[in-house]
Amino acid sequence: MDNQLLMRAREAVLEWAAQWGEREPRDILMVGTTHEAATRWIHGPEVGSRADRVCFATVHGVFRRSGRSGEWAALFLDPATFRVMTYTVRLRDAVPSRSLEQLGTVHQL
Repeated sequence: MDNQLLMRAREAVLEWAAQWGEREPRDILMVGTTHEAATRWIHGPEVGSRADRVCFATVHGVFRRSGRSGEWAALFLDPATFRVMTYTVRLRDAVPSRSLEQLGTVHQL
């Protein structure tokens, strides 16, 4: 992925984090993969999803919105528009322990 695309992805993650009350998110990582592979990375092999390509980003911070909160989030971004399509927010003890490298080349944003 070229630097321009990585910057667009970073901007999308920062905007999403700000909407959740986090102005200084940290440890932003992104990998290009499929929606299904990322879903299985989060939920385990028994959960399936669609096969379309996504930019999958993970981020740490303090996220609070509409009665939900957590310290970690995973975002599924459309690779053409960088719009956040879906996401999950979790407490620290519910963060997957698997390496993102299982999904492909990891980029630090």
